[in-house]
Amino acid sequence: MMKKLFALLLIVILAAGALAGCGETKESVVVGMITDTGGLGDQSFNDSAWYGLERAETDFGVERKVLESATADDYLPNLTSFSEENVELT
Repeated sequence: MMKKLFALLLIVILAAGALAGCGETKESVVVGMITDTGGLGDQSFNDSAWYGLERAETDFGVERKVLESATADDYLPNLTSFSEENVELT
């Protein structure tokens, strides 16, 4: 479980760094977040990542999307959904 949380945090950090280096873009960037099973409102990792995406929306103008995972079985379908929509993953 901790490895998954660490991996998600690392992805968020890398995406934020990439966005910071983008400057102004002509296209809208859509950044997606897939929560762990705690979901939004967990007052922990998921909320911290969501706050980071809120800042990215304010600071860089990205569009944010979230898919909440009720169980571990939701991870793959959520990843697949964002992949098919060409959503940048965090």
